[in-house]
Amino acid sequence: MNTTNWLFWLKCVAVFLIQILLINNLHVQLLPAPNIYIVIILMFPVYINRVFAIIAAFILGFIQDIFTQSLGYHAFSACTLMYVRQYWLIFLLGRTIEEDKYYNLNQNSPAWILSYFIPMIVLYQVLWFFMNNGMNIQELGIKIFNSFIVILLSLFLCFSSFVLFFMERKTR
Repeated sequence: MNTTNWLFWLKCVAVFLIQILLINNLHVQLLPAPNIYIVIILMFPVYINRVFAIIAAFILGFIQDIFTQSLGYHAFSACTLMYVRQYWLIFLLGRTIEEDKYYNLNQNSPAWILSYFIPMIVLYQVLWFFMNNGMNIQELGIKIFNSFIVILLSLFLCFSSFVLFFMERKTR
C-alpha cells in the first residue's frame, strides 16, 4: 500500500472516531444524532471490489449499531447505500467505473460533490429513520420534520468533514 492509501484509511478512522465519540453523544431534544460516517462510504475508493465494499459498509454500520444500541438499522442502511452508490456514480459520471478504474472522487468540484452527496444522504437517512421509527400515521408529520432536520445536519456535517478530511488541496 502506498502513502495515499494509508492516509485515506487514517482519515476514515478519524471520521469514524468523531462519529462514535463526539456526534453520538450529542443529544438534541427528540432528534437522533446525525451520521457523518456516511462520508466514509461515499468516498470509498471506486476501484475496490464491490463485495468487499459492501462488507466494509456493513462493518461500519454494525459498529455504529453497537454504539447507538440500534437493531441493525445502520448496517442495513449502510449496505444499501454502498450498493446504490455505484449506480448513482454511473448516472452522474455518464460512464461505467471500469472505464476509469482509478477515478478519484476527491478531484471533483464542490458542486459535483453536493450533487453526489445530497441524494445518497437523503436515501440513507430516510431508510434509517423509517426503519428506526416505524410508520405510525399519527406521528408522521413530526417524524418527517425530525427526519428533515437530521438530513440537513447530516448533509452539513458530511460536507464539512469531506472538505476537512478528503478534499484535495490545490497547490500553487
